[in-house]
Amino acid sequence: MKIYKGKRLEPAEGLPEVLVTVEDELGNKKHLIHQGYHSPIGFEWGHLGNRPADLARCILWDFTGNQPPNQVYQEFKRKFVAQWGNNWQITSTEIKKWIIDTYGKDYYIYLTEVADPRD
Repeated sequence: MKIYKGKRLEPAEGLPEVLVTVEDELGNKKHLIHQGYHSPIGFEWGHLGNRPADLARCILWDFTGNQPPNQVYQEFKRKFVAQWGNNWQITSTEIKKWIIDTYGKDYYIYLTEVADPRD
């Protein structure tokens, strides 16, 4: 199981405003890297803008191992990312349950097995 966590940082010149990490079941931790698809300036959450869309996209990409389709990460943004406060966490178990409950088990398998789910 992975745990995705985010927290707002104290404002400081030249440093990011937020920190997003992923921790696996062995305790290994990494920073989730912003890939700038919708916004060039980094992750954000708590609203429906471009920066939360980038966060939703990157979380689902890390979780599934594949680039998620637009409609999936936009819905994930609406359901979760836009609702988060200053500090948040979500587990891979919660993400898997949401995908299966929303799109079905076959679509979950499809998302996690194909090289590019947009094909």
